[in-house]
Amino acid sequence: MNIAIIIPTYNEKDNISKLITVLQEEFNKMPKHTFFVVVVDGNSPDGTAECVRELSKNDKRIILISEKEKAGLGMAYIYGMTYALENLKSEALVEMDADFQHDPKDLVRFVSKIEEGYDYVIGSRYMKGGSIPKEWEFYRKLLSFAGNIFTRFVLGIPSIHDITSGYRISRTSVLKKVSLQNLDRRVYAYKIQLLYEMKKKGAKIVEIPIKFGLRDRGESKMGKDNILGSLSLVLSLRYKENETLFKFLLVGIAGLVVQTSIFLFQTFVLSIKPSIALLPAFMAAVFTTFTLNNVWSFKDKKITGKSNIMAKGFQFLVVNVGGYFIQKGSILVWENFSKNVLITVLFGYPMGILLGLVWNYFFYSRIIWRKKV
Repeated sequence: MNIAIIIPTYNEKDNISKLITVLQEEFNKMPKHTFFVVVVDGNSPDGTAECVRELSKNDKRIILISEKEKAGLGMAYIYGMTYALENLKSEALVEMDADFQHDPKDLVRFVSKIEEGYDYVIGSRYMKGGSIPKEWEFYRKLLSFAGNIFTRFVLGIPSIHDITSGYRISRTSVLKKVSLQNLDRRVYAYKIQLLYEMKKKGAKIVEIPIKFGLRDRGESKMGKDNILGSLSLVLSLRYKENETLFKFLLVGIAGLVVQTSIFLFQTFVLSIKPSIALLPAFMAAVFTTFTLNNVWSFKDKKITGKSNIMAKGFQFLVVNVGGYFIQKGSILVWENFSKNVLITVLFGYPMGILLGLVWNYFFYSRIIWRKKV
């Protein structure tokens, strides 16, 4: 198997020679594979590129890609991957940092998982057997751990323990299905999005435990901008994946505000009985949500034509009546259970709204705004 190790560098002169030497020792343990080391240097002022260039004179499998200016870790990996795919015909690509936080002696375990048939192997710090440095400050441990929990939950991939790990190997037959040029270029955002895209492309993913080390030399790449950028990417990916659902929820909130406002105005300002005030408030909310859903939430399936709008509007009303009775049923259950109005309002009403939203979204998407064949 032809395997390329992609290593971005910036001011890593003191690390890169030592790292390549250790990697070559690991290559010798896997003689049936051909390994290339692709170093992508971000115009380091400390002479990193010159060091790699000297090493490549004695080993043509060591390749230097020099950026005109430092474009960031994500971009460096993309440069290296693109080069390996186009020029080396690599069957697997390894992502590894140059600072020895990624132990090169773990390479054998990564490759063995590819040999077993996996498409994407992630070095995990947060599964049994993995670890992060004890020397890390508390805030960094908290940010890393909490960030992974948040990302796993929002992106719907709870089975992956370490979303932001940068030590990985991917099978190129699956990687080629991902548009590398469209990946976010920021440090952690790039790692998150690539994992997300590989999963969407059907990659068979596995994690192996790694002990994440301290930097041998140099400075950490963690920064506030990278962290905030990654969080914004996670929310953006989930929004794009479920844009209609997000819009539907916002329209539902708008409808709820309209209904509640009109209901309270009639009840407390106009002194209309609540039982009478409920109907016009409900109808106003139905009209508001139908209109907003049609022109915004489900605009790709927009209903047009007077007769179609009237027919679908009636269906919409019927569906909402179902949601209304679900809410009422939830309130009645809590009334009988607690005999306490406050508890009913705090629990029965919100539960009814949530159940009603599930009911409404199902029927909106399947009946009112179903895809046209």
